[in-house]
Amino acid sequence: MKINFAFLFLITGIVASRDMAFTGGTEELDPISKYNAQNNEKANVSFLLFTRRNPLKPDEIVLDNEESVENSEFNPQNPSRFLIHGWRGGPSDVINVLCQANYLARGDYNIFIVDWCPLASSSYLNATVNVREAGKQVAAFIDFLHRNHGLNLASTYIIGHSLGAHVAGITGKHVKRGRIRAIFGLDPAQPLFSIDRPNERLDANDAEYVENIHTNTAFKGFAKPIGDSSYYPNWGRRQPGCGADLLGSCSHERAVRYFAESLEGRSNFYGVQCESYGNIENMTCNIGVTVKMGGDLLDFKGSGVFYVPVGEKYPFAKGKIPYMHLFS
Repeated sequence: MKINFAFLFLITGIVASRDMAFTGGTEELDPISKYNAQNNEKANVSFLLFTRRNPLKPDEIVLDNEESVENSEFNPQNPSRFLIHGWRGGPSDVINVLCQANYLARGDYNIFIVDWCPLASSSYLNATVNVREAGKQVAAFIDFLHRNHGLNLASTYIIGHSLGAHVAGITGKHVKRGRIRAIFGLDPAQPLFSIDRPNERLDANDAEYVENIHTNTAFKGFAKPIGDSSYYPNWGRRQPGCGADLLGSCSHERAVRYFAESLEGRSNFYGVQCESYGNIENMTCNIGVTVKMGGDLLDFKGSGVFYVPVGEKYPFAKGKIPYMHLFS
């Protein structure tokens, strides 16, 4: 059955994040879309910087171009966040729009949108091959900012969705001047990636802390844990409110929406710790320890596998639910 799912994924030319309307939060796509339309001549990977000083019009910073940094709003005193879209995504992808807005609502950040559209816009097979090249370019860019402009790796996180999660992993593997503080993989893509080949995908060793949110384990997303902490909203199965979701697009994208909501701070997603991934498969967890999913402050979360209850619509977080009520 999984082979059939993978085949369907490969021939599907639709990305949920580009087709689905957003419910809750900001719906404004114009600033990024307008910029993208006006800048068609691009390198394989482009880096668009948003800050509170330029929340609507990005500064494009070019690898090894000192002037592009000096003329930008980059501030090494602020924490940096790199957002990486998935297959056939782009600057106006939902991960960029939602997370950029919610981070800047929280405080002062350097928000880098990683546009690897030239490498991700062809067939899924080609895009998976290009993941390594995209990740190496992002790593070179991070090393450049760290070496020449004071980027602090200890306050740098990378957030990637689907194939973008694996780009984040390759980035972490190739950064030469230290280690990335954290990587968040939002439903890392499963088709054509293997649990037995961690050098080709996101892995727990790619940053000081790696967290994954699994929302479509039966189809597009990775099923088994591949990070320090692995969270499974609704057991990683079809997400509430997604209807039949025959191709898994809605559930696959929910990881992005959950993470973006976790940045808002007004509600929290709590995961209930399980003994192993087998508990996720059997839909039974019996440890009872609860840990927050997502968010921006790591608080030394530790590691483990977690079940997360979620709602059908925004706001999706259910807060801290007493353990006794979860499985009764």
